[in-house]
Amino acid sequence: MIDHNELLIRLIEFLPLEDAVKEKAEQLKENFSHGVTTAELPQALKLIAELISKMRSNVQQEQKDFERFLKTLMVVLKRSMCI
Repeated sequence: MIDHNELLIRLIEFLPLEDAVKEKAEQLKENFSHGVTTAELPQALKLIAELISKMRSNVQQEQKDFERFLKTLMVVLKRSMCI
């Protein structure tokens, strides 16, 4: 049977980590490998949730940046077609 420490580590390993959060994820895995008590479990889950939230925010920012790039590209293309 898998203990909760191993389960926490596997949960982090399951995440598609991006470079911006890899260091934090590795720190969490290292901390969890030393053991998390039952009393510390809610805080451990909160830290994983924060990691996921940060990843989500990063993806949303990348999407906004990409949309801005595409809008700029469209403006440039329209101008070049008018010339």
